[in-house]
Amino acid sequence: GRSVLSSTFHVKAALAAPLLVSNEVIGAAVFLHASNPDFFNDDLAAKATILAAQLGSLLEAVRLLRASREEHRRAEILAEVAQALHSVPDIAAVVSAVADRLRVLLRTPLVCGLLHQGASFGLSSVAAESPQAEAAARAGHDRKGLQFAADLAARAVAAGEAVSASFDPSSHSFGELIPAGTVIAIPLFTARTRGAILVYPRQDRPFTAEEKSLISAVAGFGAVALANVELYAT
Repeated sequence: GRSVLSSTFHVKAALAAPLLVSNEVIGAAVFLHASNPDFFNDDLAAKATILAAQLGSLLEAVRLLRASREEHRRAEILAEVAQALHSVPDIAAVVSAVADRLRVLLRTPLVCGLLHQGASFGLSSVAAESPQAEAAARAGHDRKGLQFAADLAARAVAAGEAVSASFDPSSHSFGELIPAGTVIAIPLFTARTRGAILVYPRQDRPFTAEEKSLISAVAGFGAVALANVELYAT
């Protein structure tokens, strides 16, 4: 590392101090001097350590602020879902609303809803980032892509809980719309209706355990809304 610094910045002296957050090292602050090889001493090292500690605290404060904003955003969406789904008029609309809210909640490019039709599951709704992305997603659910989705939906309904499967977009004609990763399928069913929501992977990071719990919570709201629709129809 030092040889790279020397050749790039013509460094004669260097001092590094760890960036600590809750006693965990998250990086380092590196100080350089280009002319005096004896520039850094114990006094400067102590000051650099204090400065690095303050910088680490600042970075943690920024992280906590972002986390707080994200938690607030998610809470607002969950409250909106719980209220909005009670006025959805039919089963297909419930599935579509759940898919749409999950896509926004998770900041993911694609969420699809499937309903059992005849002998298998069929594509009921597509929630995508744009009309162009929706068209590409529907085209990607060709015979092979739809069979993959239907099989995963059937697994989720049979298990009565979320299941997952590896996803390779190149083998399903999705192009660059969705990255490779893991698709999560959540069952959405009542005594009369069988359906599932498929959450496709996103670009930046996999879904966390907290986000998977949020998926289940939204699916729970959807199941209640489906039961309400069936009750009113009866």
